[in-house]
Amino acid sequence: MQDNPFLPRLYLSGVFFFILMYNGSNVLPIARFLHYTHKKQAFRTALPQLEGASNSILAPLLPAAAIFYLEEYGPDKYAEPQLEGASNSILAPLLPAAAIFYLEEYGPDKYAEVFLGEFDNPEIIWSTQMRRHLIERIAVHVSDFSNRLTSNVKVRHLIERIAVHVSDFSNRLTSNVKALYQYCPIPLIDYPELQNELFCYVYYLRHLCDRQRFPDWVIRDPIPFLRACLAAWFEELEKKPPVMSIEQARETLGLNTMEDGLVPSTRYHPDKNPEGREMFEKINTAYELLSSDAGRSSMPDAHRIVLFLQAQSIIYSRHSQELSEYKYAGYGQLIRTIDLEAKNSSLFQEGGGALLSAAVELANYTLVSSALNAEQLRREQGLE
Repeated sequence: MQDNPFLPRLYLSGVFFFILMYNGSNVLPIARFLHYTHKKQAFRTALPQLEGASNSILAPLLPAAAIFYLEEYGPDKYAEPQLEGASNSILAPLLPAAAIFYLEEYGPDKYAEVFLGEFDNPEIIWSTQMRRHLIERIAVHVSDFSNRLTSNVKVRHLIERIAVHVSDFSNRLTSNVKALYQYCPIPLIDYPELQNELFCYVYYLRHLCDRQRFPDWVIRDPIPFLRACLAAWFEELEKKPPVMSIEQARETLGLNTMEDGLVPSTRYHPDKNPEGREMFEKINTAYELLSSDAGRSSMPDAHRIVLFLQAQSIIYSRHSQELSEYKYAGYGQLIRTIDLEAKNSSLFQEGGGALLSAAVELANYTLVSSALNAEQLRREQGLE
């Protein structure tokens, strides 16, 4: 498979859908296959990641966070090694971002252990129930493998979203074993266990900020992690409605429910319809919007902001000396947060003040870290 010119198009065969259907325990060969291939696929997502990055000429080439780093820290700091995001992995719609990072950072052997086990810590949340949920969402009636899978009592009712997703292919396969799978992007698989989790860089922030359960969890790559927190925090503060509303997306697809519109773009595929590229891309954008979280939250979330601030405080509290040569880049947002929260009428009510407390704590840690930050804060008029 090495240096195979067809490797970037392997995803078109549907292999990443089918291989994750395996429900046995010998997952190491699968983990090795995924580790080698998941970032070598020539696919493209239509959904923007960070506000501002979509305006850059580099948007089709670099992850949005990378563009943010380049803008915020300049070419010298950008040249430092960065951990790539999960957005350039073909597994992004199938597995949680943390699972993809774990596969990339720890390798297939460690990942195989995780995939078979129960884990609940700042770096990985995974369970047998989540694996079962994954299988349920990508279940397909195909060939002998499908027959063996559905004979398992635990997964008898596996045919859900993905069964519809490839149902046309399944029907053709039973009468023609040489049928080729026609690729269509899969809806983002949402895991109920991760519904309220916030993943940033390589950490689930709720767990990382739980100082009772995980008081001394090792912070690796504190500088890139801090930059990722800043980027995600800024993105949260600048949340705006998506370019296409849910209603517009449904109208574009001509459907009332998600299940009705899984294959409408095939008639506009450029290979079949040279005049259909514009509509094909519009349909893909609408489809990805409806199958992701992009259209479900358009306003900043105070709880998420608190976690971003607390995570930065943890970084500064443990790596103050290492960060002392850097100016803190978030004072503008921090000052506005403190000012707005100080004037908030609910500040002294029960449960109020969490955001202000987190912001003040972070400001204190940054000032303790470096005298450069005191000067930077003065320039931002934060000492007035």
